[in-house]
Amino acid sequence: MKTTRVLSWAVLIGLVLAASSALARAAVEPTLMLRLADQYRAATEYSAAIGIYEDLIELRPEWAAPRVRLGQIYLAEGRWAEAENAFALALETNSSETHALAGLAEVAHHRGELQAAIHLCRRALALDPSDSELRYRLSQAYVEMSRFSEAEDELHRILSQETNYQGAHYLLGATLAIENPALALEHLRIAASDEELALAVRAAEMVQILTSGGEPTAQDQIADQLARWYLRHEMPSLALSQLERLMELHPNNYTARAYLGYALFSMGRHDSARDTLREVTQLCPQNPLGYYFLGVLHRSEGYYSTALWDFKRSLRLDPSNAAVYAEIADTYSRLGQYVAAEEWYRAAPAVDPEEPGFSLLLAQFYLEVIPSPREALTAATEAVRLAPDDPVALDLLGWAYLMAGDANTARIVLERTLTLDPNLASVYYHLAVVYQELGDDGRAQWAFQRTIDLDVDGIYREKALR
Repeated sequence: MKTTRVLSWAVLIGLVLAASSALARAAVEPTLMLRLADQYRAATEYSAAIGIYEDLIELRPEWAAPRVRLGQIYLAEGRWAEAENAFALALETNSSETHALAGLAEVAHHRGELQAAIHLCRRALALDPSDSELRYRLSQAYVEMSRFSEAEDELHRILSQETNYQGAHYLLGATLAIENPALALEHLRIAASDEELALAVRAAEMVQILTSGGEPTAQDQIADQLARWYLRHEMPSLALSQLERLMELHPNNYTARAYLGYALFSMGRHDSARDTLREVTQLCPQNPLGYYFLGVLHRSEGYYSTALWDFKRSLRLDPSNAAVYAEIADTYSRLGQYVAAEEWYRAAPAVDPEEPGFSLLLAQFYLEVIPSPREALTAATEAVRLAPDDPVALDLLGWAYLMAGDANTARIVLERTLTLDPNLASVYYHLAVVYQELGDDGRAQWAFQRTIDLDVDGIYREKALR
């Protein structure tokens, strides 16, 4: 449907320009070009949109809109420096361009410059107080900085303008769950019944946690479950707040203390995290989580040998934790010790054969690190058996079929994957290679172009541009 609309605009522009005088074209053409580029952008045909926006900047250098739209595309593609430049140039053209300020705020947020992001959001909101999406992002930044009351104020402002704003109900429920669980439940139940599925599922999970028991002993369990939920969904500041309260009540709860260390690590407070986790290993040396999270921290800092020691100590205390096997495998792989890495990657799904993620890691290892098509195909097939509708698992399976020499089956699997996730850049890249193998150069070129447009990390974009 989107592609049809884009083509319709292209035809419309052709007809208008053919019928217009040169004088009229000077006024009409840029406006229609902008609308056409916007149609391409909405259809995620970013390369086509970029070309038109760049032409517009030459035709109408006084317009801020083409630069803003360019910046928004660069944000979508993860091209942060280019996005920042586009938004800055838009502000030079129009200092009151709120979308440019919002874009710069998003760049600052990505870099971890939260105070700068907050300042830019507030500048934009001073120009347009009705922008609920921007106010929501401001509230997220406040949450990340543990400024919960300010976040709640902004979320209430959103709901005073848009009573059914799902994200505001969800985030407000998450922030209120610690202080006012009854009010939090009201907001979470609204969010759980709304249309955006991912938020609805998360809200429903929180509702289940908060209503799981009323006895005093159950309240401690709820607090513990809530803290882990915050960590799982990348809300470490809320997890930290909850865990600190839990530690005040139960200072000898070393599992909670270990999670508190991980929350500090997730917030970038590595020294505090290290002190907390070492404290766990000293005061409760039989607790495996202290060593496990120390391993994660040390590996993030490049201390691979130390991380291996931490992980193996954790594993001796809890040999049933398959995640530790995978962490050890990853660490060996980073050291270039691929024989050892293979052994540990194979051990993880053997310990937990029902978790598809471990079979996925093994398949990736055989596809990307030590090419072994037969082993990759076996592991990817098992991952798909466990998660038949997982697009990442199907993508790896299709790639494994191609590496094993079966391009036709690879095409069938990868084309099915696109029906599950039409925005997964790796699938387009793998399909492009498959189409080349099958001699379909036209489709290969199309799939390479979609890779370039959709890849956020840039890994597959670089491959597609070669």
